[in-house]
Amino acid sequence: MKKLSILIIAPDFYPKIGGMEIIATELSIKLSQIPSLKIYVITNRENLVNTENQEFQFDILYVLTNNYSRNIFTILKLISRLNIKGIFCTNSGYSIISLFTLKPVYVITAANDFLRSWIGPKLPLWEYIYYHRLKKIFPLILWYNNVGKVKYRNIFAILGLKSCRLIFANSEWTKLQLIKRQIKNSKIICIPGGVDTNIFFPMEKIDSRKKTNLPENKNIIVSLSHLIKVKGLHLSIPIIADIIQTNPDIEYHIFGRGSQRDRINNQIKELKCENKIFIHDEIQHKDITMIINSADILLQLSVPAWDKNTNSYHIESMGLVLCEANACGTPVIASNCGGIPSVITDNYNGLLVDPLNTHAVKKAINRILKNNSLKTKLIQNGLKRAKNEFSLEIIIKKIIRSIIDET
Repeated sequence: MKKLSILIIAPDFYPKIGGMEIIATELSIKLSQIPSLKIYVITNRENLVNTENQEFQFDILYVLTNNYSRNIFTILKLISRLNIKGIFCTNSGYSIISLFTLKPVYVITAANDFLRSWIGPKLPLWEYIYYHRLKKIFPLILWYNNVGKVKYRNIFAILGLKSCRLIFANSEWTKLQLIKRQIKNSKIICIPGGVDTNIFFPMEKIDSRKKTNLPENKNIIVSLSHLIKVKGLHLSIPIIADIIQTNPDIEYHIFGRGSQRDRINNQIKELKCENKIFIHDEIQHKDITMIINSADILLQLSVPAWDKNTNSYHIESMGLVLCEANACGTPVIASNCGGIPSVITDNYNGLLVDPLNTHAVKKAINRILKNNSLKTKLIQNGLKRAKNEFSLEIIIKKIIRSIIDET
């Protein structure tokens, strides 16, 4: 039987670690296991690093560069040469392909790829010269990174989204942002989650802590995220530092890298909590399960944030790590903002708080640590929801079913 060729355009892909990178990689793996499909993945050339020894059941074409317009022409040529029958994009910027081909184009979006204008053709001569010749020169970088100055590139993502076949939004909040931009409601499907429950599952806490070198006799609170303002770590650190004054058995461990690392380190030193609050380097994806299982609480106080460097507004559009915590049976405390309520229902599979309300956050932490019945309820409901709603297997089935029903 001749296989149908499917192209997945995924600028964010393995070996990078992040919500969309994981979704793109796992989606490619799961689709490649369907006997009737032949999967091709297009990604950035920089992702070639450390992947040469990785074996996949699909072909990875490392062709994307910093030249967006050239990438579009390259992709169109590959679509013709490989006789592609359907196209998935994990970045809205490449949905513009739908204007140049009769092949059906489907998009998975987490909102930031169309809210911000970080991808698109470099139209003005000054922008082309800067981006390809003068990359590191200051103060041009402030001009170039200012979304208000290059917002015309956002138009290409919106045009593509309007003309593609279906859009899979990662939360109701993301769906609302699409509708606000005149995308038809009928072509938007909300599918939050994306957890491989074969990787993320409950483990014995003692065993997990031994493998992660975390103390066995402490109440461990963890955060796993990029160290950027929108993740709210600058809010969680002083709250934990205050709680530690009356609860010395608590330790807070932060895993990740990002632009806020120095600020966070200084904040910890100023609060004199170096022996209670720790920052660890970003960890391998395979180790995330053990870290989450080691925790008594996974804390994510995401907050809407304005990035002065890029002159753009950021907000958490879902929070995949919250779904992963549910799958591992670790209680969650998260912000009641953005797309987080699409995956966490307050007092059901986690606790939702106002990240700016210090008292509410402290109360939520104490409730979980001191109320075993509440903790048990959150764990059981989280496991149930992860299995029935957030699992990657469920999501892929929904995507494939939606495409079949639509065609």
